[in-house]
Amino acid sequence: MRTTLTFLLIGASMLFATLHGVASSPKQPAFSITIGMEKPSLKAGSDVWIKITLTNTSDHDIDCSSAYVNGVDRRYQYDVRDNTGLSMQKKTEHPELVPGSIQLCTLKPGESTTEESRISWLHDLSRPGKYTVQVSRGVSDNEKDGVVKSNTTAVTVAE
Repeated sequence: MRTTLTFLLIGASMLFATLHGVASSPKQPAFSITIGMEKPSLKAGSDVWIKITLTNTSDHDIDCSSAYVNGVDRRYQYDVRDNTGLSMQKKTEHPELVPGSIQLCTLKPGESTTEESRISWLHDLSRPGKYTVQVSRGVSDNEKDGVVKSNTTAVTVAE
């Protein structure tokens, strides 16, 4: 009798949690990321810049600080691939590395901020072709919290 009652209580608790959104519903990230380009077609050898818009989708303030080095906000991770899916990330260090800057920022619920990043500094886009770009940013400083990914956008590099 006691075992049956225990199973009934556990089952009722699980049903209540499921109906009220408590059980294993994924937590929504506090922000979203949207990217785009002013010039989706460029000449080979040109700097490639993307616009990144970070929007606070939560009900509380969030950190939107940036850490720039050579025109690239290093708070984001950049995934740039050619039309075969090959990563275009540069393999060598940059001799032109200069000290960076940190810009502190806080977004209130519903607010957005837009910035630009020079992805051609980190990725080899010197050859003609079509490339896809996606960025991501950590949910927090703890890697276990995961990342939020942007939409994917395309850029065409012509001769």
